[in-house]
Amino acid sequence: MPPAGAHDLRPGLARFVHQLTHDLRNDLAAVEVFATTASGSGDAALVRDALSEISSTVAACGRRLAALRAVACLEFPAPQMVQMGVAGWMDGIRKHVEMHAASPFVTWRLEDASRAVLRSDPLLLAGILDELLANALRCAGGAAKSPSIQVALLASADAVFVEVRQPIVERAAVNDVAYLDFIHLQGPALSSTKHHYGFGLSAAALRAESIGAELSVSVDAVGEGVPWFTAVLKLPLTV
Repeated sequence: MPPAGAHDLRPGLARFVHQLTHDLRNDLAAVEVFATTASGSGDAALVRDALSEISSTVAACGRRLAALRAVACLEFPAPQMVQMGVAGWMDGIRKHVEMHAASPFVTWRLEDASRAVLRSDPLLLAGILDELLANALRCAGGAAKSPSIQVALLASADAVFVEVRQPIVERAAVNDVAYLDFIHLQGPALSSTKHHYGFGLSAAALRAESIGAELSVSVDAVGEGVPWFTAVLKLPLTV
């Protein structure tokens, strides 16, 4: 029988734990192989090579765990909020996107009918945008496949929105869709960062929350074609 409470584990988190366990098991198996080689050989050069491989594998394992800790236990300074008009804010968004590797594949939609102002932290906002664009570039097939990435900047009566959409054509990502948990971005979700562990969007959501914004994501029905992934960042306007 499964342990008590196992049925409550979110599918995305369960898959993350399974993948991490699999990767760590592979690392330990590799170390065991190299150690066996070193202990059973009288060739000094072979022993040195095996010890070097052990050191490299252990170091890589340490970096993986450190990276996961960094993104799962985010530490960033208190937001430095800057107030600006909607038009100027949108212009800043466009300029930042234009510096990203995804820029050549972006098509824009702009709707600015607001003269209001908003407050945000430019650095934290840039980090959110970088995650969304990197995610879009990978899931849409990478630069080699000339992906289609749609970015919309929209303004309503009480908020502004950044919407990033792209088809999910990267095979591993398509296979992942059925396992993802997008509710409040709790736990792993489809993401370009941290390899296949997928904490990048969760980290972006925490950054958004720290500046009073909200990040939501969804996947369109697959139908006959590939699924489309949509991320929406909502920032309230200053009253």
